Amino acid sequence: MLLGQFQAAGYENLLLSRITHAELMTLALRKKSGKITVETVRRFSGLLGFADVGAPVWDLFSLIKARLLSTGTPLGDSGNLDILQAGIAITRGLVLVTHNRTHFEAIQKVLPFPLEDWAREA
Repeated sequence: MLLGQFQAAGYENLLLSRITHAELMTLALRKKSGKITVETVRRFSGLLGFADVGAPVWDLFSLIKARLLSTGTPLGDSGNLDILQAGIAITRGLVLVTHNRTHFEAIQKVLPFPLEDWAREA
């Protein structure tokens, strides 16, 4: 299960992007009942440090987006946040963990980086 993956990695070794935090909060607010609640998102986010978007990430965003467009692989507006998240991981030398692989696998083709799907592996 995912909880085991997080515990094995050690919460102190994990970072959460504010993008992911916002996506989880949106999910919690849209589905007022269920496993993901505003309180669980806040508790989860409180366990992890945040990886913010600085100038190097924006520069890398531009490079990745230009390469995607040049290869005829535009990700559209919805892919821009995924490009930013990949940029965060790449500039920090981190492994990006996601279950939503489509955009990230396209990004890997123009700029390789480590990508894992803990939900698939669990």
